[in-house]
Amino acid sequence: AKFIQTGGVFTSTSGTFQIGVSGSNSTYSLDITDGIFNHNNGLLKIFGANHSAMRNLESYPLYNVEVNQCATCDCGGTIYVDNNFLMTSNSNTLLYSVVLKGNYTSTLGAANVTFVGTNTQTVSGAKIGTVVISKPSGAVVLGSNMVVTGAGYDLIVNDGDLNLNGYNVTVPDLFTINDKLQLKGNETITVNSIVAPATNVKFSFSSGS
Repeated sequence: AKFIQTGGVFTSTSGTFQIGVSGSNSTYSLDITDGIFNHNNGLLKIFGANHSAMRNLESYPLYNVEVNQCATCDCGGTIYVDNNFLMTSNSNTLLYSVVLKGNYTSTLGAANVTFVGTNTQTVSGAKIGTVVISKPSGAVVLGSNMVVTGAGYDLIVNDGDLNLNGYNVTVPDLFTINDKLQLKGNETITVNSIVAPATNVKFSFSSGS
């Protein structure tokens, strides 16, 4: 089954709008090329194990999103999520890039996430891809240990704060801080397989941070 919108106005349910069936090998997709898509503060669930995708959504923000797809499924660009994003894929689905105003939760797979909300945002669960924090206010607060997944994936704090909240952080490549990193004192930060502090850890702190 596919949802294709080429014009007009579509107002989604305020409940759950589901595309695909969990565990199915069929191809499902959400593709919007024109018109107005109103998320109606609802939950979009997209499932599929055969290259399912969300495409052309850069101009169509979603509200709550749950993704459970195969390793080669992708969103065909960046998706904008006004509230929460849940990744339940059974693989490291790093093809997803999400600009997020709410909370990020992963039970299995991982997405690349830019945090832009004005309030506190939380990160919980198994894994995450590249993390960029560009918040006009508030903090990103860990609800569990955070493992940035995959070689070449980074953790970058541009604007807003990162509060480790007693949890550990593992980054495979570069950890850049241009704003504030808040520690409780018992966290472990591992960058490029090296536990900080160490002289060859790839930390980058801007002046005055």
